[in-house]
Amino acid sequence: MVLTAVSTGLRRGELLALKWDDIDLEKGYLQVRRSLGQTKGNIALKAPKTKSSRRRISIPQFLTKALKSHKKEQMETRLQVGKGYNDQDMVFANLDGGWISPHSFSHAFQYRVKDVEFNKKKVRLHDLRHTLASQLLLIGAHPKVVSERLGHSSISITLDIYSHLLSGIDEEATNKIDEVLSSTLSFKN
Repeated sequence: MVLTAVSTGLRRGELLALKWDDIDLEKGYLQVRRSLGQTKGNIALKAPKTKSSRRRISIPQFLTKALKSHKKEQMETRLQVGKGYNDQDMVFANLDGGWISPHSFSHAFQYRVKDVEFNKKKVRLHDLRHTLASQLLLIGAHPKVVSERLGHSSISITLDIYSHLLSGIDEEATNKIDEVLSSTLSFKN
């Protein structure tokens, strides 16, 4: 689950609501169609956070391989459990096939990373989403692509959150303009 979260940028509820028919392992993409929410102990599938949260995301090959392996393990568990398996076609399910509680998943994640800190802060599940966005922007991915991948309702949300990572972009653009135009323009002193 963590590998899927950090390589797709899905929100917790989107991750836990993934069904196998949302993923095309041959073509290498997944679709966000729903979210799993929890209020006062009630867990239910619901519409994604915003209209733009419904999206298709390309997935890297290493994740495709990991998901294929996970699917095989899940099928083996299903056979072991037998008739008691509550098959809801969930990618990430309890041992009996049922939904994983969003709160329980967050608590389990916190327990596993309890000793991990970054900039003197505890690592949270949502930080995996920020990690992906930050890394994509740092390697030069277009902010619009990052915004769509995260399911933000507008690119301005992405830019507001991650603008600190783009601080050198003006200088980089100036250097590129200089490269292109200095060779084609000649100025006489």
